[in-house]
Amino acid sequence: MTVEQHLTSYLPSPSLVTVVILDDSHKLAARRQAVAAISPHSTQAPRATEGTRMTLDETRQLWDQVASTYDDERDHGLLDPHIRRAWQELLVEVIGSNPTRIADLGSGTGTLAVLLAALGHRVTGLDLSPAMVDRARDKATKGGINVDFVLGDASKPQLPPGQFDVVLARHVLWAMPDPADTLDHWIQLLTPNGHLVLIEGFNAGGGIHATFLSELLEQRVSTMTLTHMPERIYWGREITDERYLISAHR
Repeated sequence: MTVEQHLTSYLPSPSLVTVVILDDSHKLAARRQAVAAISPHSTQAPRATEGTRMTLDETRQLWDQVASTYDDERDHGLLDPHIRRAWQELLVEVIGSNPTRIADLGSGTGTLAVLLAALGHRVTGLDLSPAMVDRARDKATKGGINVDFVLGDASKPQLPPGQFDVVLARHVLWAMPDPADTLDHWIQLLTPNGHLVLIEGFNAGGGIHATFLSELLEQRVSTMTLTHMPERIYWGREITDERYLISAHR
């Protein structure tokens, strides 16, 4: 089954969408046939009119419009200290505590990027939306945290190849125009022993199943671990859909 067949076989109402947002459930650029909802989990995500094609500029404008309220979702802003601590502990467990260079793709308002930088990592956050990036920079400044936030398309990030120990994307890959091609671009950013951390999911609104993503990664990485994430503590509410983390090494 091709990537296109996989995605369209599960997505209920076809509409051409562009997304850009590598984050929790929820951030990116899609120039393709997908669902009307840009994000499979977020109630804040902008929606496209069914049957219309969104350009990259249109997608950027839509994410600019929701930037001011994006952190209102409990699993976006991580304003609840218990939820924030759960994500911090998870990332420390997966990435480790030794300082590394991390690319947070589709970083949105920069919540995870700032959290990781506060732990001592050198973090570059990339997002399509100028409004999202502005809020991310403001968040880092107010916290006295140094993060390099840049504008860019997560599907083909213009970052130096072979320079990152970790590439992190939270709920982004499913919405990319070509997930396989995007994975190839992300892996190119990694050092020879680099670490790919993908947090994804699937529900009635769309997404990418863990089995399919695992199949894509098997062709591209040396080792891979899948961890399902149904726990309420990460999302601030009960979860009935598929959510998971894949940790893979180049």
